[in-house]
Amino acid sequence: MKQQFLYASAAILGLASGPAAAQTIQGAYVGCVTETALDEFVAAAAANDLQQIQALNGTLCISIEGLQFSVVDRGWSKSQVRVYGNGQSALLWTVSKAVK
Repeated sequence: MKQQFLYASAAILGLASGPAAAQTIQGAYVGCVTETALDEFVAAAAANDLQQIQALNGTLCISIEGLQFSVVDRGWSKSQVRVYGNGQSALLWTVSKAVK
């Protein structure tokens, strides 16, 4: 489990410098490898819990601002997206507002 977690983290961190494309995330949004991690990040942001935000950022969640994306499953409050950058892609959860 820990090894899988490290691979996922390494994969999403490699996307951070990807080029902008036709359909990109506009705004300061995060993508998380699990729906639970996204829920935790949103709750931490609402509570202004910087310690929890820092714990999630770069491990289970990353900034997806400016990354190209495809919607995999659009929900009312959160959606699953595939983000692209540096010739790689990652399947992440984000708030639906990020991909309107």
